[in-house]
Amino acid sequence: NQMWFGTASSGGATSTLGTSWLTMNGSGATFASSVTATNFILTSDKRLKTNIKEAGISPISVTWNTYEMKSERGQLRYGTVADDLEKRHPEFVRTDDKGMKSVAYIDLLIAKIAELEARIIKGEKDSSVLIKLLTTKIDLLEARLEKAGI
Repeated sequence: NQMWFGTASSGGATSTLGTSWLTMNGSGATFASSVTATNFILTSDKRLKTNIKEAGISPISVTWNTYEMKSERGQLRYGTVADDLEKRHPEFVRTDDKGMKSVAYIDLLIAKIAELEARIIKGEKDSSVLIKLLTTKIDLLEARLEKAGI
């Protein structure tokens, strides 16, 4: 099922169709234009999920690009190209029945946040170990200097 959303012309009595498409099927809705909202709430209830496992955090290699959509010339965008991402991380790419690829950006960004969080925690632990090591060395040097009367 497809539905056109149109805009009224300045003449008032005439209606012209816009270029935004809404396609709905059993698995969701696809918009062929921008969607603006005050918030997007994603269902996350445990009762709706299966095979829940703690994510193994591993590096996610993404080439970030700037680009313009062909339908929005002059509007600079940031993101990645689904075709390129799919080569390394197909879990973040969806392909519709016409072969059009999309990026599951929320999943991708959550995974990148988890990756960065793991790196920060590791960095904090490494820093803590380094501080202890340096403190021990300073204490030893101070003891030697004191013993030498310096």
